[in-house]
Amino acid sequence: MQSAITIASLALLSFLPISSTTQPVSSGSQPIAQEDEKSPLADAMGVLKHGQRSLKKAIKDPVANKAGILETLSAMEGATLRALALQPPLPEGMTESQSPLFQVRYRIQMTALLNTLLEMEQASLKDEGAKLPELYKALTAGKKGGHREFKED
Repeated sequence: MQSAITIASLALLSFLPISSTTQPVSSGSQPIAQEDEKSPLADAMGVLKHGQRSLKKAIKDPVANKAGILETLSAMEGATLRALALQPPLPEGMTESQSPLFQVRYRIQMTALLNTLLEMEQASLKDEGAKLPELYKALTAGKKGGHREFKED
């Protein structure tokens, strides 16, 4: 089942614009202001942050909160897809020749996030709420790892 979700995620990626430039770009190919906290990437990450907080509370009673969980997951999936089409700023000290690999690692991380969200949605739809806490832990671990590698200080 995991491979089916991964294949579906990769199929979705084929519709996203991929740029090999070193400047962060939005889906409209406009540079993202690195200092602007209201950039499209920051907005998408804000949705993910808010959604994760909501999920933490909601999964305590997955039956009673099923509709809210599904709504939150849908919003988070949309934000993840938007973030996939964007590029984070390069870390200080990274050379331009390292940029393509950095951008690929970012998209891999975001695809893993999307897979986790889809697995959570699937578990909720199948009334398998017992799986949600473990998947939530994976979501948190992915967030920590992604922020270590991709978030500016």
